[in-house]
Amino acid sequence: MSKNREVIERRSWWRKHFDDHPGAAARSPDAYVESDTRQTKSRKVYCGACLIADVEQIMKEDLRAVDLGRMTVPRAEHEIKTYRELIN
Repeated sequence: MSKNREVIERRSWWRKHFDDHPGAAARSPDAYVESDTRQTKSRKVYCGACLIADVEQIMKEDLRAVDLGRMTVPRAEHEIKTYRELIN
């Protein structure tokens, strides 16, 4: 069993409902947030259900923008997810 899989299986039940920031695996600075005392850093996570709902809403907005002529093509799901993760 891989080390990542072992870590994921040891997580609390509620932690399985959240996804890690995409930059966490590469230890990117934007994937972490500092504590108020600046002594510790915590990994950013995203609620899986919230991300799905946000992506669906943005996809609907993109389709509406295409219908109105403001966009030529709607964004792909992975583009929206990347955008959402970068702004949070």
